[in-house]
Amino acid sequence: MSYSQSLSGNAYVSMRLRKPEDGRSPARVPIRVRKPERCGHTETVCSVCVGQWEVDYEIAWRSTGAARRLRAELDAQVTP
Repeated sequence: MSYSQSLSGNAYVSMRLRKPEDGRSPARVPIRVRKPERCGHTETVCSVCVGQWEVDYEIAWRSTGAARRLRAELDAQVTP
C-alpha cells in the first residue's frame, strides 16, 4: 500500500513538483496538512507555510477534503 493510500483525504494535499531536475513529468505526492502550531513547515503544510510550498509545487486544491479546507482557510484570510 502506498503512502497516499494509507492516509485519509482529510489529512493530506496532493502536490507535484513544478520543474523536476530530470525534466520528466513528476508524480503527485501526498503532503500531510497540519494546524500552524503543529506544522514543521518542511515535511508538512499549513496555512502559514503553503505559500512557500507553492513556489516549487503545484497543489491540487480540489483533490482532497484537506486541500479544499486549506484553500478555504487561505481565502478567508484574504481581505478585499
